[in-house]
Amino acid sequence: MRGGGVQRSEGIRPALAGEALIQREVEQDTVKLKGKFRGVTLESGCFDLVTDDGLIKGSVADDLTEEDLERIHKLTNHDCVAELQKTTVRKIGGPETTDYVLLDARSSKEH
Repeated sequence: MRGGGVQRSEGIRPALAGEALIQREVEQDTVKLKGKFRGVTLESGCFDLVTDDGLIKGSVADDLTEEDLERIHKLTNHDCVAELQKTTVRKIGGPETTDYVLLDARSSKEH
């Protein structure tokens, strides 16, 4: 190289990407939470649930049928027990993030 410049190796990028993956911990659990179901949007597949700890929002599971979504939609503004997949990502030196996927919801009267 002219002028004594530094030559970069393309092999460094994958190594750094692998290091970023190693520096995080992913924890996945299925949880049941009681709360007031605030609704599900049938087109975008988002839901809101208000629990004693605050608002939980997320997406609905891909395998829920249209009938499931309509049944769950009828729980809007009612107490329910929601079954959720909770995914928590802890990054070393960074913020923790939690995502929720709605697997099912039933009236709290059924439990």
